[in-house]
Amino acid sequence: MRLAVPRSPSARSDGGHVCGAAADRVVHVSSRDDSPGPHGLPAGWLEGGGRDARAAAAAEAEQLSVSISLDPAFERDELAHYVELLDEARKSNDSAQKDRAARRIHKLLSEELTRRFDLAVAALGVLRKDRRRENLGLALLEQQSMAEHRLQYRRLERKKDDADDGPAFVPSPETDRHPSAAASRYYVHEASQELRDTLLVHDDRELQAELVATGQAIAGTIIDVWDEGEGRKTCPVWVVESTAELPLRLREDSELCVVGLRDRRVRIRSIEKTPALRYRFELEVVGLPTVPRGNDGSVLPANDPRHKRRKVVLVKPSMDQIARRKSGMIWNRDVPGAWLTHSVPRVLEADLPEEVAEDLTSIDRRPTRS
Repeated sequence: MRLAVPRSPSARSDGGHVCGAAADRVVHVSSRDDSPGPHGLPAGWLEGGGRDARAAAAAEAEQLSVSISLDPAFERDELAHYVELLDEARKSNDSAQKDRAARRIHKLLSEELTRRFDLAVAALGVLRKDRRRENLGLALLEQQSMAEHRLQYRRLERKKDDADDGPAFVPSPETDRHPSAAASRYYVHEASQELRDTLLVHDDRELQAELVATGQAIAGTIIDVWDEGEGRKTCPVWVVESTAELPLRLREDSELCVVGLRDRRVRIRSIEKTPALRYRFELEVVGLPTVPRGNDGSVLPANDPRHKRRKVVLVKPSMDQIARRKSGMIWNRDVPGAWLTHSVPRVLEADLPEEVAEDLTSIDRRPTRS
């Protein structure tokens, strides 16, 4: 279970950037996560009290992390002995020893899973007490999360193949053993990260400020607007000025979108540094030059001269669909280089019991996207 609750920074209390960084604006509480991070740490930071109290709570929570693997000390000192006893009992057909070891293993793992679940419940309680409103990107984030849950978990459990996401199979709990599965999941994770980062920034002023400070976004003023279109075709152009005291990682032909209006995209035509230590950007509006459907009058056409002297923040648009398409294309075995992602290992080490590994041969023989 992964709980993602983006919060608006408008009501962010003291604790500053450390608390914001610990919570990562999207607080993840997971009983099965891909990262080994201590999920109690953000919850500790978000608990009430002063800075020292929160730091102490976070440090204490960090001692017991929640990840896909068990704590090494717990596994070595408490669990390993009974696993060995269970294996010995299976080999010797000692049912009494087998039952004793199985009961002990069940007790230890049940306590660990209960601890993780309680941690998730506690973190959920902390989030529900947070008075800050939710990030406006949460609705779309939830929608996309449910779609990924269906594609990456539910359809696999129901053994349903998908033209874009490949054949259904039971993944190994240890690692990705099929090259196509490993590559496909990599692109899925990349697309999810891209979507989250670019989606939440539109309602988080601190994220916007960080991007501007590192030269990955523009915060400036529109000083001129004109239209180079002919006839019914419109081609709006903006000139935006911003401070030149900050670094700049953007280049000509970079594409950006307007914060709060993701569909309005601009392409940087030129970048000029003025004598007054200002950056001057000439931008061609290439997306949503008119107004969105159902516009209530709050959004002006891009060529409207009333844009002059308006403040604007421009950030990179989401490119998550590129990685998503790559994830689907990985399963195509009829393209150059497909041998790299469809070569099933034939060595002895790849021959594992069905309950702990994917059926590589079965996956390789299944029909895939053409």
